[in-house]
Amino acid sequence: MTYPGTAIPRPSWEYAQEPFDPDYTFNVGGRTTRHMATPLDEEYITEPIDYVRVGAIPPEEREARDHVIVAVFLRKRVSILDFCLSLVFRETKSYRVSREAFTKLEALCSRSRAHRAAFLRMASGVTLPEHVRDELREMVKRTDTRCQ
Repeated sequence: MTYPGTAIPRPSWEYAQEPFDPDYTFNVGGRTTRHMATPLDEEYITEPIDYVRVGAIPPEEREARDHVIVAVFLRKRVSILDFCLSLVFRETKSYRVSREAFTKLEALCSRSRAHRAAFLRMASGVTLPEHVRDELREMVKRTDTRCQ
């Protein structure tokens, strides 16, 4: 399901159709590098910064990145008043939509080992804000605990 006002995330089958080329390399500062060697790597060799060529990262990571973008955007739309009203009375629409986005994001983390690795890579990078990286690490911990 896409969220109101967004074109992402797309259906999972669309991401699955994207190729991943583990041999794709590029130059950074005169040195040849890649983002990762396999989709199960838990840290980047070179972290993607802005534009990422299709095939340079696994489709599971592209899907996870899109879900993170939407979840963070929707959380920012929840005002303090919405939050308080949702705790005291009943959930406001913006709070509910944000909560659903984070629930889906956490479910995505446990979908496969490649998705879990994508969460860990994003959490170990520096391009996302620290509080988002902390949340991703916590999601991985919670899903690991449930799977044991």
